[in-house]
Amino acid sequence: MTRPESVLVGVDGSPTSMYTLDWAAAFAQRLGWSLHIVYCYSPPQWLGESGGGVDPNAAEPSVEANARQILAQAKERVAELGI
Repeated sequence: MTRPESVLVGVDGSPTSMYTLDWAAAFAQRLGWSLHIVYCYSPPQWLGESGGGVDPNAAEPSVEANARQILAQAKERVAELGI
């Protein structure tokens, strides 16, 4: 099975990650590839120390909302490129 080529870029909302997004988007556009934008979250270290299967989202309920906002901003930033 063949899958189309794509560029993967991670964003965290920082200016540096947005510049990286710009570069990745231009690279994908130039090659005619798709662009996948991801946001990753690492729970605070103290969650791992507490044990017992603590849900990181229970400790920080805004994590998903923040991730969605950052991804929406990233998508909007590259929308004009048509990738």
